[in-house]
Amino acid sequence: MGDFTQLKKIERDSSDRQFSLRPATLSTKIHAAVPFLSPKRRWHIRYSIVLFATLLAFFAVPVLADEAEQNVEFIYPLVVRRPVLETLLDLTVNHEKGRDGRETELAAEIEFRALPWWLMELEVPLLITDPEKGATQAGISDIGIGNSFLLFRSIERQAQITGGFELKVPSGSKSRGLGGETAIAPFLVGGIRFKEFQLLIDAAYAWTLNSPDPGERKQEFSAGLAAGYELTERFTPLLELTTVRKVRGTNEEEGSALRGKEQVYLTPGLNLKLRDDEVVLRFGVQLPVTNAREFDYALRLGLSWEF
Repeated sequence: MGDFTQLKKIERDSSDRQFSLRPATLSTKIHAAVPFLSPKRRWHIRYSIVLFATLLAFFAVPVLADEAEQNVEFIYPLVVRRPVLETLLDLTVNHEKGRDGRETELAAEIEFRALPWWLMELEVPLLITDPEKGATQAGISDIGIGNSFLLFRSIERQAQITGGFELKVPSGSKSRGLGGETAIAPFLVGGIRFKEFQLLIDAAYAWTLNSPDPGERKQEFSAGLAAGYELTERFTPLLELTTVRKVRGTNEEEGSALRGKEQVYLTPGLNLKLRDDEVVLRFGVQLPVTNAREFDYALRLGLSWEF
């Protein structure tokens, strides 16, 4: 009897050594493997592992959008966002004439529909500034990164809603006045079609997280409405109404002149299909209708190529 009790005790001790009831955490395993690393370096390793696992989950097996997941097709607006998830190349030219000079932005944007409900965007702008006083400057401005997510879609009712966020990273030169600002802007976009008539609406709130300009960091609320009527298969005139309200922050050139004031703009324009539905040219002019304004007029031009 004593030998049998001793044998059971040995088996229980061996089992306890092999299977611990306390699960080993990632931090414990890293510390055991590399005990000489500082806590800060171990934290960086944990963060990298989590980030790599997240990326691996998305991209280990490339998943393109299913062709059966059809979008509701809408016009290509000039200022208002478009609630459509599709892979395309977008080239834009924006020229603004203000009280203190002119600015021209040439931008190339890639939109990639990674999943039927997820769109990734990358925009690289080239900015040319021509102030009334001072030398003309040109160079890469702040790069934009965006993500859009499908929230609602009804093919039967021809309606679609998307939401997401845009991030501006400080890739432009601060000293040359070409950028250097970090900002984030969550947004919500919706659209509906009534045969040839289309209606889009969007809203966004932009926070400036870091800016080279002195003073309070800027926060802006913007909203827009775009309406288009398809006259022919290739020609669609449109009209956009947009509002911008600076909630916080000061403007280096105009002080607090725009803070708390409603800016309202009208943008008449048109869409012209050049190659079936794959290539669309859009252009128009944005005009302020209030005394509170950031520019006197702006020319908007864009070319979208869906592939």
